[in-house]
Amino acid sequence: MEDLDDALKTGKEMTTIAPLRRRLRTRLRRYETAAPPVDRALRNTRVLARRAVAALHAGESPPAGFSPVLRELADAVLILRDELAAGHPPDGARAAILEAAARLDGVSTARAGLSTAAMIAQLRSIVVDLLEATGTDRETALAALPPLTRPADGH
Repeated sequence: MEDLDDALKTGKEMTTIAPLRRRLRTRLRRYETAAPPVDRALRNTRVLARRAVAALHAGESPPAGFSPVLRELADAVLILRDELAAGHPPDGARAAILEAAARLDGVSTARAGLSTAAMIAQLRSIVVDLLEATGTDRETALAALPPLTRPADGH
C-alpha cells in the first residue's frame, strides 16, 4: 500500500505539471478513490484470516456459503485491478461484488461460534470496502448487504 500511495503522489504531480499526462487524470482519480478502501479491505482480510485460524483451532466450521462468496470477492478484486489498469470505470468489478453481496444472504451466524461470526462480519466489511473502492458511497454499499441472519433465540 505504501508503494501505491507513493505512485499516486507521483502520478498526481505528473498530471499536474506535464501537459501530455493531464489526460490521465480520470484514471488517476479512480486509483485515488480505490486506494483507501482497498487498504481497509486488506486489513479486514488479515483479520478474517486470523479469525479463520482461531475458528479451526476451536473446531468451528464456516457456513456452507462462506467460501464461495470469498472466492467471488477474490475474483472481483482481479476484475477491479484489470479495469483500473485498463483505464475503465470499475463497473464489472462493482457488478461482481454486488453479486457476491447478494449471496451473503445464505451466510448466517446461526449456530456460528465466536470466531466464525467474526469471520462473517469481516467478510461483510470487505464487501463494503470493495464497493467503496469502485466509487460506491458508503451508505449505498451498506445497503447492498442483506440483513444479518441471527439465531432465533438471539444468541
